[in-house]
Amino acid sequence: MIAGASLNPVRWLAGVIRCRFDFDRQVAMRLAEHLGASPAETLSAAATGANAGAESTANMVARVGRASRLGERSRGSVDAGARSFAVALSAIAQAYTTGDPA
Repeated sequence: MIAGASLNPVRWLAGVIRCRFDFDRQVAMRLAEHLGASPAETLSAAATGANAGAESTANMVARVGRASRLGERSRGSVDAGARSFAVALSAIAQAYTTGDPA
């Protein structure tokens, strides 16, 4: 899903043609671009992306959920759901990398 979302239409079409319209092969090729050399590296990259995504919510105005009542005042605050997911994913990546379950 992420592999396809990072493409513009021209690059997507070029990849499909390169794979001779074998969509499974094209998806596998794009996914390989985003995977790390090991599961730990992939989890670490995902955690970094989740942290960046959570930080990017600070400039947004909440429109759904509890913070939507705040309207414009919600700008400047990081989304709690995005932050908690980033923290959880970072903890999973760290535990996987170090082998420490705690």
